Parts: sequence; C-alpha cells; structure tokens
Amino acid sequence: MKKLFIAATLLIVMVAGAMVLSSFSEPKENLKNESVQITTNDDWNRIGEYYGYDRDGKRSWYSFVIWQKEGTCGAYYWTYAWDVDPDYMKLKGDKNHTGELRKNSEGKWYAALDGTNYFIDF
Repeated sequence: MKKLFIAATLLIVMVAGAMVLSSFSEPKENLKNESVQITTNDDWNRIGEYYGYDRDGKRSWYSFVIWQKEGTCGAYYWTYAWDVDPDYMKLKGDKNHTGELRKNSEGKWYAALDGTNYFIDF
C-alpha cells in the first residue's frame, strides 16, 4: 500500500511538472504568414502581404496586400500590383486592382480579381 501511494504521488508530481514546464514554451507560429502592421496617413493599417490560391489550391504568381481602415472592425481590403492603400488606388482611377476582402459560406477569405476568387489565409 505504501509503494502504491509513493508511485501515485510520483506520477502526479511528474505530470504537474510537465504541465508547468510546457507552459513556459513559446507557441509555434507559421513564419511565412508573419506580418507587420503599418499605419499610413489615411488611417489604413497594412496587415500583410499574402499569396492567393484558386479553388484547386494553385498559388497565384502575384500577391495581395491586405489592409484595414481604422473604425472598420472586421472589414478588410486588398490591393494587388501596388503596395499602396485602397483609397490611393481608387484616387488614381485603378479600381480593378483593389477591393473588399470577402468571406465565402465556408468562412474562407477571398479576393475577387479578373473573374477568379483567390483565397487568402491570414
């Protein structure tokens, strides 16, 4: 009985120690999706630059820059071909290379460009 008590106590201590030690480890992150937010003069925050994927999972050869404007919680916008905010693109008359990032019925974000939906995982 005494050996069983010692074994149970030792097992509990080992499990508790493992839990404590694991809480100090840093979470693993997908390094390819790291980004830095940059705020422009027009209150736009640059979220990051990401590649789009079509329905078949084929990666596009160009990337999308994702933006969020202050006060638009949960609304994201994309620009393609230029690293400037969407308002600047519209001001220059280039409405084809910018738009609102939308979610489909499965909850995946996509940018619609030239009749194709490019899915973006950020």
